Amino acid sequence: MTTDRDQQSTCAWLAHHARRQPMAVAITEGRDACSYRNLAVDVVQFLDALTAIGIRRGQVVGVETGDRFLHLVLLLACEALGAIP
Repeated sequence: MTTDRDQQSTCAWLAHHARRQPMAVAITEGRDACSYRNLAVDVVQFLDALTAIGIRRGQVVGVETGDRFLHLVLLLACEALGAIP
């Protein structure tokens, strides 16, 4: 059985945590840590950049980068936009 919670996107959950616990650690890599607020801000900035270059809902987008954090942010921005990575 699915619930409303199951239907929410990753970005909706990120926004939820960014509002409720903005300084909590969302992701770590080695010694680096990123808060929910900073991760949410990064996703919105990349969403804006994707929109500015003409990426639209339903469009297939190639995402490839050696930086795992950047890769994650791009995937989340694509999800928020409705593009298909």
